[in-house]
Amino acid sequence: PQLFFVGKATNDKGLIRTFTGHEGAVTSVAFSPNGRYALSASTDKTIKLWAVAKGKLIRTYKGHTDIILSAAFSPDGRHVLATVIERPFSFRTAYRGFPRRTFIMDKQGAVLTTLNERPLQEGRNSPNSNRGSEPRAFAWRPDGAGLSFLVREGEDDEQSDRVMLLAAPFDMDQAQVVAETEDRINSITYTMDGSGAFGSISK
Repeated sequence: PQLFFVGKATNDKGLIRTFTGHEGAVTSVAFSPNGRYALSASTDKTIKLWAVAKGKLIRTYKGHTDIILSAAFSPDGRHVLATVIERPFSFRTAYRGFPRRTFIMDKQGAVLTTLNERPLQEGRNSPNSNRGSEPRAFAWRPDGAGLSFLVREGEDDEQSDRVMLLAAPFDMDQAQVVAETEDRINSITYTMDGSGAFGSISK
């Protein structure tokens, strides 16, 4: 599998450079805040750090035993948010129901904290199903304030969806509520300066 970088002032196809190194399918690519580096995640159980201008592989983060679903730099470039798909797999559910773990790494690849671990979900009646109450949609806020995520909390008849903010050192017990609604939040997108956000809900 290969990665390729395209731009405007190049040949007709816009191809600048090809990056070769992963032994499995590439599942995600994310640029560093300054655009000089890129992180690629793969089914080969590695995350790779690339120098974009030279197409050079700088570092391979190994030690993971499962498929890397995604990896993304924090706005200050000091941390990496990653999600892996873990075993056991099951033919009774799509890959979205497979166990997964979301965690924070430092620039050296050391896991600093685990944000969420989800067991195998084999349908709504699975004994492991939390029916949507788990933290979800982890993403870096562009203003550098920390991580944004969504969670549904409360009693059965008084539940609300909440937009949360998690600042370093990323202790989930210290997350703060930014906004909440009785409706299900599908997505949240922040302005670049973090002063506002646009959310979509399901009624």
